[in-house]
Formats: sequence, C-alpha cells, structure tokens
Amino acid sequence: MEGSGAAEVYDTYRFSELYQASRRPSPEHLRLAADFLFSLFDRHTLLFAFLGGWAVYLRGGTRRTEDVDVSVDASMEELTAILMPEERLCVPQTHGSTCIQIFVHTGGRWDDVSSTIPELPVSVDIIICGKPHLILYSGNMCCQMQPPRKADNVHEGNLGIPPNLSEATEMITPTLSVDVGLRTGQAVPVLNIYHQFSTKLHVHFERRNNNLTDDYVDLVFLAERYPTEIYALHPYMNRDHREAFWQHFAIRHPDEYARVNRMEMILGLDT
Repeated sequence: MEGSGAAEVYDTYRFSELYQASRRPSPEHLRLAADFLFSLFDRHTLLFAFLGGWAVYLRGGTRRTEDVDVSVDASMEELTAILMPEERLCVPQTHGSTCIQIFVHTGGRWDDVSSTIPELPVSVDIIICGKPHLILYSGNMCCQMQPPRKADNVHEGNLGIPPNLSEATEMITPTLSVDVGLRTGQAVPVLNIYHQFSTKLHVHFERRNNNLTDDYVDLVFLAERYPTEIYALHPYMNRDHREAFWQHFAIRHPDEYARVNRMEMILGLDT
C-alpha cells in the first residue's frame, strides 16, 4: 500500500535505530521491498537493475542476504525527487552523489496483502550508474554474448556499476526455488552474468584474507549454475581474480577432484 505523505528524512541517531531494526529480514520482507521499488521505478519509467546478493537470490541462490541492492540510470537529484514523496521510505539527511542508503517499510500496515507479516524496515542501497573513469570494453555482451575487449583490469562507473546500464542488464524470471520472488511470473531486471560474476571475483580477491565467505558462496553458485556462460566470458575476466577464487575452491573441496577440475575448466584455467 503506497502512502500519500512524504518520506522520513533520517539523521545519524535515527539511522542507528533503522539499521538495527532491519537486521535479519525474512525473504518475504526483502521481496516486499523489492516489489515496491519495482513498482516505483516502473511508474517513473526509470531504468534499473537489481544486483548483489538479492540478484543472486533471484537467480536461485540460497545464501541469505540482509538488504536489497539496485542500480538506477538517473542523477542523484532525479532519484531523490522520486523518493521523497513516498511515505514508506526513509531517506538520509545527507548522502553522496553516487550511492544512497534508504529504508523501505514492509509488512503490517504497509502491505495490505501481507498484513500477517510483521512490520520491518528493509535496507536498500541504490547506486547511480555514472560515467566511467576508464572504460576498456564496449558492446552488449548480455544475452547476445558479445563480450568486452579483453582486459585484465577494468575500471567502470560508480562502485563498479557499468555506465551504460541498459547494456549490462538482463531480464530473468525468478527460479522456482525462489518461492517469494517478485510478482509470480514477472520478469525482473538484474545485472547481467558477466558484470555480476566479474564484480564478485574482484571483491572476493580484495577480501580473500578476511575470512569473508558471502562472495565466495555466490561465486560457487553462479559458476555452477552458468558454466557455459562463465567459460565463454572468462577471457574478459581478470586471471588473478579467477585463480584466487579457484585456489580457494580447491582448498575447501580437497576430496572432490572432479568438481575441482570442472571449476578449473569453467574458469578457463585448465590450459
């Protein structure tokens, strides 16, 4: 249910309250928040794509995520103009020009059809797809599989989001395993498999000594769910990043020789 008021503007103290309340959301809460954003951006004909852990979940991943990440093709001024009239949103008092963290009220009085779900604010990171600092690739390599120019170091737009969101987005229908995906049978825009996988490879590489496993779990799922696509795109992904992930995988699966060898092949490291 959409409100008719205005968004709450939160300060540092209120952020702490909202953040604590938003921890450990159920998949239902995440779905309600994503569904609201889908409707909001669609109403304003704003190009957007889900990314991060939520996009992996929509593809059938089982790892729990605690927020929704989405990129939009708009300036921060255009985005905030869309957000501010929405009563169920909490928007920060101050924010940068490339990323904004908002909270979406879900459940209870905010969602008539889900009134049995308790109210909970869901954290949402919205990233502006901006102009790149340096682009070393071109072309739409989504479904058509037209890959970027080969490069081991790719610097893209804001926070790794491609500057041309339309060329980096694919439409998927959430898998049957996603029992609380967006509207039944509704195709949703997500960051395409190249950008999803290569970005997670980069993050995994940067965090590989911190014992953080979320990106590793997502990489395993994506590689084994999309082996043909990943193999076709491997020349355009950083080899050091691929090797670091494969070594991590081999260490964690010492007795699964066939699986380890298959992962090596998927990543294009067997030659």
